[in-house]
Amino acid sequence: MSAAFQRMSAAEYRARMGLAPAGTPDSELLRSAAPERLRVRGGSLALAASAPKSPALALAPEIDAPARPRKPRKLTLASGHPTEDQIHRACANWVFAHEGTYPFLRWLMHVPNGGLRSRGEAGKMRAMGVRKGVVDWILPFPSPTGRYTGLAIEVKSHRGTVSDEQQDFLDDSAAAGWLTAVVRSTDEFVRVVEQWIRDRT
Repeated sequence: MSAAFQRMSAAEYRARMGLAPAGTPDSELLRSAAPERLRVRGGSLALAASAPKSPALALAPEIDAPARPRKPRKLTLASGHPTEDQIHRACANWVFAHEGTYPFLRWLMHVPNGGLRSRGEAGKMRAMGVRKGVVDWILPFPSPTGRYTGLAIEVKSHRGTVSDEQQDFLDDSAAAGWLTAVVRSTDEFVRVVEQWIRDRT
């Protein structure tokens, strides 16, 4: 043991090492060390200054991203005429509304042949028996008066064109005694159906 250490009193040693005076109650040690941290040194509690805390990082204010404007739904063609989908919906609403008056209209059905499909879906539809050219609306039963053996209607927009396959279906249906037509509005659709019902031209 060095002579310098032997000559140092306990009080001097505690003061040099930063220890609390001997006999200090633990409650005083904890209270005085509240803003600091305690560590054990030589079997006694010692005070060690805590490292200054770094200032809290300021969070950037939350900014609400502006809502992306939704693309308006296409309700009409550029010419102002209704789209083919609009005509179909209006025709379906008329059929549903008149089934009570004409019960046989429950079999006037829309054939979902049209519309854009992926190559995989189109191949699946063909494998399941979907035929190209079948028109939009068919009723495969004789008319109430017996004049027509069925009804086939193709719906087109203002400038829509009939495909060769659709025309073949219409021609073959007419040859079999069906009433056939190409319509471009709900009014035309209703007139054709009423002609089939009442056998009038």
